[in-house]
Amino acid sequence: MHTRRPILFFSVLKPDMSRTISRKIFPTGSIYRDTSSRGSGQTKRDTWRAEISYANVRLRKRAASKRELSRWLKKTALLIKTRALALPDEASVNNYQKMMLAVRKEISLESFSSPRDSQ
Repeated sequence: MHTRRPILFFSVLKPDMSRTISRKIFPTGSIYRDTSSRGSGQTKRDTWRAEISYANVRLRKRAASKRELSRWLKKTALLIKTRALALPDEASVNNYQKMMLAVRKEISLESFSSPRDSQ
């Protein structure tokens, strides 16, 4: 059975003890084989899954191709990095979480509106 790597959450404590996200560290994701069952008496999944987590918001995607998930991870990490750098230096964790939820919504809308890759 494949064990997943732990999801990383990066935070820094400022002298005033307020929590903030480090702007120097950006999320990395992981790709793993998903062989979980769908319930009692049902078949098992046999797909790949990608996960990326930042500011306690987790984005996940399933696909048959590991290559497709690798492209998704790179694209999503770049989108998160771009959006995070656009936030002000003193942005709180809540601001980062709102940004991540907007990224999640954008990604889900994008996946429904664009045709799937034929590769």
